[in-house]
Amino acid sequence: MLAGFLAGYIENGDFKTALKLGTACGNATAYSNSLCEKNEVERLYEELEKFSF
Repeated sequence: MLAGFLAGYIENGDFKTALKLGTACGNATAYSNSLCEKNEVERLYEELEKFSF
């Protein structure tokens, strides 16, 4: 989650986007047997985009 948050913040400097990416990364990893896959992170990120923070 932390790596996703930092990557999102470094990429565009927006805390909301960084939080969504960090959350997607954390969830994708939590639900996998190993490290997460990029396509799963992207899918979860798109789901989070539907919500307004």
